[in-house]
Amino acid sequence: GHSHYRTTLTLTRLGRDRLKRQGLFSRLAGLIRGGEGRSELSLVSEAQGTSPTEYVNLQLDIGQLAPGGYQLRVQVDDLEAAATASRDSKLWVAE
Repeated sequence: GHSHYRTTLTLTRLGRDRLKRQGLFSRLAGLIRGGEGRSELSLVSEAQGTSPTEYVNLQLDIGQLAPGGYQLRVQVDDLEAAATASRDSKLWVAE
């Protein structure tokens, strides 16, 4: 068969958990150094396939993300059948 699909990875910061644990001086130092870093990152890939199962290898560069808790969403849109499937997972980015 023939497939045409789009894969989207989205990493989104969860809440303000880092700020709750930091003291005033740590927060001020973060502002002076240029802020908390990025709080969301996305990657979109569109492809076509010819087999019933397609394997996709995508990588996100998390180097600019602020430390803390994140939700990773992987979404696949079947562009032929107009169907969507997604899964969410939580992860932690360390300093």
